[in-house]
Amino acid sequence: MALVTFMVVEAGSDHPMMPLHLFKSRTFSGTNLLTLFLYAALGVGTLFLPLNLVRAQGYSQSAAGLADTPFALLLAGLSPWTGKLAARYGPRLFLIAGPL
Repeated sequence: MALVTFMVVEAGSDHPMMPLHLFKSRTFSGTNLLTLFLYAALGVGTLFLPLNLVRAQGYSQSAAGLADTPFALLLAGLSPWTGKLAARYGPRLFLIAGPL
């Protein structure tokens, strides 16, 4: 409901926060859809990996949390560096290679 209200308000605004005409671009729409899927997969993975470790593998909650730590550190550590590379070389290569 909030998304529909947001779109109606933005469509009628003289100075929208999110210009809806950007979604006519296949590149913009495709990139946003890819980002949605990537973050959905990341969210599901960070939910189900510890759940599996605790329930199916018999890990303690602390050990399951620690098992997720390397991934979180890599994500936090490599993001600024990758952002600088994407600014220099363009995002296309990273948007293709990253999900693979």
